[in-house]
Amino acid sequence: MNAVAEKNPQLKRAAAKLLDLNHDERARMLYEARLKEERNNRARENAAKEQGVNQGISLGIERVAQNMLENNWPIEDIMKATGLSSAEVERIRAAI
Repeated sequence: MNAVAEKNPQLKRAAAKLLDLNHDERARMLYEARLKEERNNRARENAAKEQGVNQGISLGIERVAQNMLENNWPIEDIMKATGLSSAEVERIRAAI
């Protein structure tokens, strides 16, 4: 590995950092804490994205139901097409 690292400056820096971390307990703990925080941040970002997608889908379904109501579709057909309950369809109708 040393021969490869010597030819590649990035690998050389990474190998040096790894040696430093292995020898310095505090530095290793800080590094691991930083990695954990980065993973947690990514998890929060992914959860927020998923929540946003789900909200967008719900909004789209409600808009479709609204359009169907405005075009006088029967509630049963709206329920079948959108998966909404009759109460949800009625709530959308009341908001029109």
